Amino acid sequence: MHLALLGVLGCKEPGLVELHPPNPTTTTSSTPTGTTGDGPTWQDVAPILQARCLQCHLGEGPAPMSLETYESARPWAASMALAVRERTMPPFLVDASGDCEEFVDPGWLSEDEIATLEAWADDGAPAGPSTDPLVGTPLARMEDPDVMLDIGVDFLPDESPDQYRCFITDPGLATDRFLTGYDVFPGNPEIVHHVTLFTLDTPTAIRQAEALDAEDAAPGYACFGGAGVLQSRQITGWALGTPETWFPEGTGLKLYAGSRVVVEVHYHTHDGAEPDRTQVALALEDTVDTEAEVVMFYDLTMSLPPGDAATPYTFVTDTEWLVGDPTPLTMWGVFPHMHERGRSIRLEGTRNGATHCLADVPRWDFNWQRSYFYQQPIRLEPDDELRVSCVFDTSGETEPIPFGESTEDEMCVFGALVTR
Repeated sequence: MHLALLGVLGCKEPGLVELHPPNPTTTTSSTPTGTTGDGPTWQDVAPILQARCLQCHLGEGPAPMSLETYESARPWAASMALAVRERTMPPFLVDASGDCEEFVDPGWLSEDEIATLEAWADDGAPAGPSTDPLVGTPLARMEDPDVMLDIGVDFLPDESPDQYRCFITDPGLATDRFLTGYDVFPGNPEIVHHVTLFTLDTPTAIRQAEALDAEDAAPGYACFGGAGVLQSRQITGWALGTPETWFPEGTGLKLYAGSRVVVEVHYHTHDGAEPDRTQVALALEDTVDTEAEVVMFYDLTMSLPPGDAATPYTFVTDTEWLVGDPTPLTMWGVFPHMHERGRSIRLEGTRNGATHCLADVPRWDFNWQRSYFYQQPIRLEPDDELRVSCVFDTSGETEPIPFGESTEDEMCVFGALVTR
C-alpha cells in the first residue's frame, strides 16, 4: 500500500459550517449595549475568542468572517455556541477530552468555555460595560524555508465546484535530505481548501507522472486523493487554517536526491474566482536523530453493504504487517482518513488482554483532515493487536462500496508517523 491513500483532504458542501449569520433582530437582544441579568457579557466571551478562534477569524484570515469586534461577533453568537458544542469548531477531530490519549495543541474548548458561549447566546449576546475590540494573532508561518516549491503557473480552475489538480515540482535535491517541517502558502485562499504533497522517488514514478501531465491539456493533471502514480509517497497534508507544521523533534522523513514532489491542490471554486499560484515551504536537514516513516493501517478487502445508515467495519493488524518485521515501533502521531460516507473511526491497541484507545474520532468530518501528534509518543510492541473500527452511512447506495481512492469508493484508514 502506498502513502497516497493518506492524502485526501476534502471540502464538500454537506459538511461545511453554515456561513449565513442569524437575523440579529430575532436571535439577539434588541438592546445589545446593556446586560440581561448576571449572565456572561462580551468581557467574558472575548478571552475565549482571543485564545481559540482569532488565528483564523481575522479580517485578513482564512475564515469567512471576522470575530475581532463585538459588532462582528454578535450576529454569530448562536452559530458559535452550536459549533463549539457539536465540536465542529475549532476543527480538531480526535477526542481531546483525555479519555483517549493526549495530543499536542488540542483544539477543543473546555466545558466551561462552551457553557459561557451558550449562555451568552441564550441571553441575547449582551455587550456589558465595554466592547473593546480584540487583537488577533495570525497563524504562525515559516519565515526562512530551505526549499520553496511553486506550482509554476497562475492556475484558474474550471467552473466545477470541486477540482483536484496535481502539479509536478522539483525541489532540486542534489543529496538526500530529511523533511522536518513545512508550510503552505495558498496563492488564492478563497478557492484553495487543501494541499497534499507526494514524492516521486524513482525515475519510473517521475516518468509516469510526467506522462499524466503531458496527456492533460490544462496545467498539471487531474487527480484525486493521490498522485495517480503507484510508486508515490505522501509526505505532508495541509488544510485551510493550518499553521506551519513541524514533525516531532529529532525526526524527519527522507527525501531522495533527484526526486520530484507532486503538489495536489483541492480547489473549491466559485463564480468570479481569481487564479491561484500556491507555494509550499519545506524545512530540511542533512541528518536527523531518527528517520521517521509513515505506515498505514488499512484493509484492501473492505466492501461495505449498501442501504445502511450505520454500517460498522473493523479489521486487525500488527507491527509486522505494518513494516514487514515483528519489531517494536514508536508512534508519534496519527492521520485518520475516511471518505464522505464516514461517520466515525477509532484505533485501539490490545496488549496482554488489556485494550486501550490510541485515537478516536467520534464525529468524522471529511472537510477537516490533518495529522495529530501525541504529547508523549506511544510504544507499539510486536505482540500488540491493533484494531481499526469505522462506521459508515451507506443508506443512499444501491451497490456495495469497495475500498479505493476515488470519491465514489471508501476508506477506513489510519496513517501513523513512526520510528523504529
